[in-house]
Order: sequence, then structure tokens, then C-alpha cells
Amino acid sequence: MDFCHFILGALFLHNFGQCMQNLCPEVLRVVDVSPEMLSGKWYEVKRAYFPPESRQSCNEFYFDDLNSGTSSRKRFRLEVQGVLPFGSRKTLLGSAELKDDSFLMNSNTSFYSRLVVNFDDFHPIDVFVMDYVVDKYMVLYSCWQIKASIFGYGYIIRHYAWILSRQPVLEEDIVSKVEDDLIGQVGSELTMYKQYGFRFNKCLVSNGSQIDW
Repeated sequence: MDFCHFILGALFLHNFGQCMQNLCPEVLRVVDVSPEMLSGKWYEVKRAYFPPESRQSCNEFYFDDLNSGTSSRKRFRLEVQGVLPFGSRKTLLGSAELKDDSFLMNSNTSFYSRLVVNFDDFHPIDVFVMDYVVDKYMVLYSCWQIKASIFGYGYIIRHYAWILSRQPVLEEDIVSKVEDDLIGQVGSELTMYKQYGFRFNKCLVSNGSQIDW
């Protein structure tokens, strides 16, 4: 390990190793998330800015269930396929694992509402299932914070959110209601961006091109 990486590692531990004030909002969440609810293909309808997805549109999320019948772990291979502004395709590879937070909730029953999500070249994030309607849509939210200074002054907070649909198009009244509820809980600092979306099995990208899907 060289000196530069040693210093960066020390700063990381300083920021994460100390108790810090939790400035992330307390949001409602689905408390009985199962692998069956997540598994399969989802279309991204709207999202907040998320660095790994930068410049991508027409994103499809794939949760590939890796769970065996004997394992207590609830793990997924996560893949996000999208299209860049001039039509080339991009795939993000990652993983997700459902965590039981019953000990945090002082509950004697399982409390699966949190996903630990990892994408290549990005730090792990806790993602909560805020809303879910069978065969219709799902709302995911994550809040990440770190001390803004090694001296402990101030915090940097990032809000990430996704509205995912089982179908390429989700009714606008549902999208509007879900987004209003999301922003109402998180705050006006959360900005959601509409995807260019799908039309007649074609992906409409930002330069006006239509890509067969």
C-alpha cells in the first residue's frame, strides 16, 4: 500500500468510523419484501441523479435471484441495461442483498425492507423499498451521507430514488401520485428526472433517435 492510499484509507475510516448525526429522512417502507417481489425485469420510469447511470436512458433493471432453498441469505445479481445519448448500449453490473433489520426495529419477526446494493466502481448503498404494487410498480429510495470535512464540520448528503414499472409505460396519474408522495417524505431537494422511455418497442433517446428494443 503506498502513502497516498494509506492517507485516503485513514480519511475514509475517520469519516465512517465515528458516530455521526443521521440527517437522512425517516421514510415509510415496505416491511415484508421477498425475493419474488423483486425478481425479474423492471423498467425505469423516473429517477433522481445517480452517478453510475449518468447519461443513460431507457434503463431496464434485472434482479436475478441467486437464492437457494437452504440459504438464509437473499441475494441477487443486479444488471441495469440502458442506452447512451447517441444510441450505444451500456450495461451496469452489480449485486443486491435483502437484509433483515428486525434487531433495529425491536421486532421478533423478520423485517426485510432494506437492500444493500453494490455497483462496480461505486460505494455500497442502502436502498429501501418505499412502495410496491404487485405486477405494477416499485419505488426505491436511498440516502447517503458523509462528513464534509476530516475535521467533522458539516455533512454531504445524497438522495437517490427510482420509480420502476413492470411495463414500459406507467400511467401518468400513478407516476404523479407516487412522485408527490416520495418528495413529500424526502423533501423538495429531491429532483426526479423522467426517462425518455419506450414507445412501440422503441427506445427514444435524447438526440431524438429511436432504438429498437
